[in-house]
Amino acid sequence: PQLGAETWWDLGMDDMTAIWFVQRLNREIRVIDYLEHSGEGLEFYAKELRDRPYVYDMCVLPHDAAVRELGSGKSRIESLTALKIRPIRVAPKLPPIDGINAVRMILPRCYFDAIKCSRGLAAMTESRKEWDDDRMVFAQTPAHTWASNAADAFRTGAVGSREIRTQVPQVQAETAFDPMTYDTAARQARGREVEAETEFDAFGDQE
Repeated sequence: PQLGAETWWDLGMDDMTAIWFVQRLNREIRVIDYLEHSGEGLEFYAKELRDRPYVYDMCVLPHDAAVRELGSGKSRIESLTALKIRPIRVAPKLPPIDGINAVRMILPRCYFDAIKCSRGLAAMTESRKEWDDDRMVFAQTPAHTWASNAADAFRTGAVGSREIRTQVPQVQAETAFDPMTYDTAARQARGREVEAETEFDAFGDQE
């Protein structure tokens, strides 16, 4: 209870909003809770966060949270800030495969509460890559299913977390790295060494 908590979000519009609750101790990432709901406004999630016994260090939101909504003219960042959900960090926009690699990097250090995170863990297990019928191969993007929101929220946290961002100073110096756009040159400079180091796939190929 003395540790601060982070929240990793996937903000749904017509489908689920998913939120992971995470604490850190040394190099351990302790995933202590999970929330998933649909058909509710941001006020609902703000209340859910306040009702939980956590002190929040950071709320990591997906990149599209900065987009202004047509109805209100406000971004969801502004709406959440008004509801006292802060501090907020926006994860950079990356291709899904880079987000999957970011998950691979941190997953060996993650410990999950098996009861509170049971729904999220089930979703992570069921996530799959999209099958391309024309090319007869798996695409680089995950299939959009009931399990997508939990996996997307976890990827948001993986690419927006502190240590992932601090691993790119060399790329920043060479390419004027911008975490909000993360251009192709930066991805090429970082390479694909993570994929070679582990066989774990956060989305799991279908048999």
